[in-house]
Amino acid sequence: SSKAERSECETPSPSEGLRRSSRRKRKPDSELKFVSPEAKRPKSKSIVPNKDAVTEKSGGDIAAGEKGNIEEKREIDTTKPGKAEAKAPTAKPADAGQEDTSGLSEYELQRLAHIKRNQEFMARLGIFSLVDSGSKKAPKKKKKTPKLPAEPTRRSSRLVGEKPQYTGETIDRFGEELDRKANRPSNERVPRWMTNEEVLADSKKWLEESRAALLNVGTAEGAKPATNDEWKKEAVRRWGDKVRCTSDWKKYVESRLPNPPPPSALDLLQEYYAHDMWQLLVCCVLMSRVSSWNTKHNTISKFFEVYPVPSDFLDAKPAEVLDVIRPLGLFPGRMKSLVAVTQRFLEMEEFDVGLSKELKIYGIGEFGFHSFQLFCLGKIISPKDRALAAFANWQRKNGGKGTSQPADQ
Repeated sequence: SSKAERSECETPSPSEGLRRSSRRKRKPDSELKFVSPEAKRPKSKSIVPNKDAVTEKSGGDIAAGEKGNIEEKREIDTTKPGKAEAKAPTAKPADAGQEDTSGLSEYELQRLAHIKRNQEFMARLGIFSLVDSGSKKAPKKKKKTPKLPAEPTRRSSRLVGEKPQYTGETIDRFGEELDRKANRPSNERVPRWMTNEEVLADSKKWLEESRAALLNVGTAEGAKPATNDEWKKEAVRRWGDKVRCTSDWKKYVESRLPNPPPPSALDLLQEYYAHDMWQLLVCCVLMSRVSSWNTKHNTISKFFEVYPVPSDFLDAKPAEVLDVIRPLGLFPGRMKSLVAVTQRFLEMEEFDVGLSKELKIYGIGEFGFHSFQLFCLGKIISPKDRALAAFANWQRKNGGKGTSQPADQ
């Protein structure tokens, strides 16, 4: 019984018996073939039979038939043909002729050694060959020259059958004109643009002549008014039929005739309207709070083209005035100021402007009052406005009329 118990206890497990059988059946090293790791990897989950199933058969011994199957599977897995041995890529030997490194610095020698070592490592990985890498050169980029568009060789289908726009005679005449200009004699005068100095000089001359003509009182022959009726006619001729005066028409007219200073090189907008007090005050009303010189100049010029005298403005409708001065903005305030200036100019016996309660006109503030003193009365004052102060300084330096006075006088 002890022998039986000992034999039962010494019964080998299935895995141990498999190891013993594999050691007994192992082939010599000379007969073994090299199998890649991928070929050794089992395709099925397990080739070892179930442990419980094996122990159930004949007292725990592995059946002879199953042992043979297991050994056959082992041999098939170890000697499985089909996949060849993976060969590691080998680098092609470099050229036998080495580069001449004489005369290179230590840094350049180290750099070449690093390059060579990196190339060998990349060649072992099979990335590229040392021999091919040395012989290849970067391809040169071809420069593409843009093709010029070809000139049209035929006319549009829409113009088929129509006469040409220009005949040969027109083209020849145009060519003759160009030839004439090219062969122009050197002493012939060529028209050119005027310089800024010439423009200012021409403007000053025109202002002086126009002021002299506008300020001339009386007929063209130079005969001045002698009677009260003749002075009334002079007032109507200058400012329209809505002038109002109760007694002295001479004082009425002379109080409205300005005494402007000579034109300056500053070319201020007020200088163009200094020959007429009404136009100067209207100009100050329209140009206030507007920065663009072109907008001011164009709008004011258009206003006086439509309403040259104060009587014409009183007959105008607000909608018509709005169309003229719309670019300047602030129409309600400007319209009210224009009406106040025009009515005071036509109805006041002896015209004057000031900042006091008796002489104050709606819309004429400090800027309009100082402009009236400088451009209409010819007084050299010290205004606060920069443009007016520059004009006053220019008049002082160039011998302007009048004497220096404070701005509030």
